[in-house]
Amino acid sequence: MACVVEQQVGNSDQVRQFFDAKASVWSEKYAPGGPLIGRLVRFGAALEGHVPAEGRVLDLGCGTGDIAHAMATVGMRVTACDISREMLRRASEQDVGGAVDWVQLDTGWRTLPFGTATFDAIVAASVLEYVDIRCAVLGEFARVLRP
Repeated sequence: MACVVEQQVGNSDQVRQFFDAKASVWSEKYAPGGPLIGRLVRFGAALEGHVPAEGRVLDLGCGTGDIAHAMATVGMRVTACDISREMLRRASEQDVGGAVDWVQLDTGWRTLPFGTATFDAIVAASVLEYVDIRCAVLGEFARVLRP
């Protein structure tokens, strides 16, 4: 797949600021009765048959870590990353058992700080609409996923 870039638009700072401002209430969306609670069930069901026992999952754009925590609860080894420092701070505060590895993406989404063929699956819930060069991110997905 060729990645054609008409213009290099760096929106990482705006996205970071946007989500830093929303971090204090983001987990409420995943609370019982919240508008995103169904995602926890849907992602769990989708991954269940495709990720081996103790498989490695990347949660890209993890926000406050609600999906990452749900995956870790069923035995997946989860690495969760985000560009929002405030979202990651809140996520790690909720991770009482230290079940998730939290990673700050300082350089945006274009180059992920993980080795080739590291993960069995990737979750990117409501992320691609915020990245400036989607084909670069999808290329990184292909690189870090195991065949």
